[in-house]
Amino acid sequence: MRVTEPLFRDYGGAGSFCGPIATVRVFEDNVLVRETLETEGRRRVLIVDDGGSPRCALMGEWLARFAYENGWAGVVING
Repeated sequence: MRVTEPLFRDYGGAGSFCGPIATVRVFEDNVLVRETLETEGRRRVLIVDDGGSPRCALMGEWLARFAYENGWAGVVING
């Protein structure tokens, strides 16, 4: 058995966040992430499963702005 340390990074400055969860599964493509964040967030938390791939950025400043403006509580990305 191998165990690795989580590679969590905080980019939003919030100490914590919580809310109902919405989940999307992608692979090195953020189209579904964008489509989801463009909808009303209602203080939900978006979980993005990219299979842990480090080869593609799934969220940048524009998607973060969509999340903020549409009322998402936060985003957690495995990728």
